Amino acid sequence: MKENKKKGFTLIELVIVIAIMSIVLVTIGLSINVVFSNKSKSASKEIYSMLGTSQNLGMSKENVYFFIKRDSKGEYTTGVARVTGGTVNVAQSVNISNKVTIELNGTTLANGTGYMIGINRSTGGFSQTYVYGTTTVASNINTITVKGSGKDYKIQLSYTNGKFFMVD
Repeated sequence: MKENKKKGFTLIELVIVIAIMSIVLVTIGLSINVVFSNKSKSASKEIYSMLGTSQNLGMSKENVYFFIKRDSKGEYTTGVARVTGGTVNVAQSVNISNKVTIELNGTTLANGTGYMIGINRSTGGFSQTYVYGTTTVASNINTITVKGSGKDYKIQLSYTNGKFFMVD
């Protein structure tokens, strides 16, 4: 008599393997989303912190600017600078993850560009906005948006009273 040896998997075994793989893939996908969402949250906190630092320094010194720029490689930097004799002297800066996108007034900050917002020494408020490293006047930046793969974070700036706040 011949033995019937069937090779292969049963339908139930295949369904169980597919279910386990689906759970693993969903978990990995959610983890990646959380990582990139945390990068945008972290970047928005860095920008927010530098806005506060620039205002504090701007109340005690003249020609203080908050800046945000993107280099030719697409890396973002934000910080505080003083301009003396037409030269930008960075007092403090921090690099921001290039896993995020930063928009100023709804427009993505292009590679090789940046902006500086002056700090009014007498009020601590925001004054004129310039193209980074130049005397070219730019439109005031009212909203800074940091986008990742998760939640977007917006910082709203008020030039009239110098306040800034996170917007949900």
